[in-house]
Amino acid sequence: TWEANLTTTATAALDNGLTASATFGLAIVENDLGRGVASSDYVLTLASETASLSFGDIENVAEDNFSDVDGGTTAGFTEAGAEAVLAGSVTMAGFTAQASMGVNATDDALENLQVHVGGAFGDINVQAAYQDRGALDAVMGAAVSTTFAGATATGSFVTDGTETSSGVAISYPFGPVTVGAYYSLN
Repeated sequence: TWEANLTTTATAALDNGLTASATFGLAIVENDLGRGVASSDYVLTLASETASLSFGDIENVAEDNFSDVDGGTTAGFTEAGAEAVLAGSVTMAGFTAQASMGVNATDDALENLQVHVGGAFGDINVQAAYQDRGALDAVMGAAVSTTFAGATATGSFVTDGTETSSGVAISYPFGPVTVGAYYSLN
């Protein structure tokens, strides 16, 4: 058996300051039943200097961007198994706000709303995230981190409606090795 992957990207700068791009992948596989070709990893994007809109095989924004302290027992931010994701992003005043929804190809329904906002107040990084999981309880989280004297300290809070996790973590680099510790309350 053998396999080959081909990815093609086309990009065009539009007259109004926007950039349009399309990425499309093909997976070519020879298996016991003959040769098969399947499409994968398609993404369509329209972007400016401060905003973008993407559709295709991309990650949900809270799942991809929210970073909390290890050791939590909440379900956390997850994908809903949609065939494609529609995501938008806007950056203003040092903060980036993002929203995404999964697209269910069976009935063209939008599901699994996720929102993530992140930025910095001086040396302190903050982020908040939300996920509407439909029939399940919503997931909400907030985290803050900073670096001082070479050490990075992080605190986070996540709730999924039934369980809550909060924690603190600290890490410090010693040459090529980073040593860290965390404490979580569940």
